Amino acid sequence: MRHGESVWNAENRFTGHTDIDLSAVGVEQARAAARELRRRGFAPDRVFTSHLRRAIRTAWIVLEELDRMWVPLESHAGLNERCFGEFEGKTKAEVTERWGAESLRSFKNDWAWRPPGERGESLQDLRARVRPIWAERIEPAVLRGERVLVAIHGNTLRAMDDVVRPCGRDPVEAEIPPARPYFY
Repeated sequence: MRHGESVWNAENRFTGHTDIDLSAVGVEQARAAARELRRRGFAPDRVFTSHLRRAIRTAWIVLEELDRMWVPLESHAGLNERCFGEFEGKTKAEVTERWGAESLRSFKNDWAWRPPGERGESLQDLRARVRPIWAERIEPAVLRGERVLVAIHGNTLRAMDDVVRPCGRDPVEAEIPPARPYFY
């Protein structure tokens, strides 16, 4: 699942690698996600997150709401959100004004396109960063029969979905709602 709404999500800003916390709405979204997991009978045995507080706090809230604070939680920088380069911290309106609407469309839909700036990552770059964590840490836990919760970021979730289900179809939709569990 994607983390709950962050403070910058609420302001319509590109967050990327910036370590922004959840908004009050994001905290409530994480609680609602926990209720949905409970309703479906899902109680995680292991949790994976990025190194960013919005993902970690979402996982903590879910575990607390499910009364499973003892569950092991692993954080990996490789699961951090895509680096947005010069877009980071800017609103979508500012990006459109400076770089044009086509840059915004490419950012969301073109897996090879990198945002401007030295460290901007494409979705392909992100997929390459996520793949070893899936293969070395998450997939083995799943194959051992553990119920795994992954609390990460929208683009990271899209990249992971493409690693988990690489069948030549479109990956998870471009706009992933905050704190909505996806079940595999």
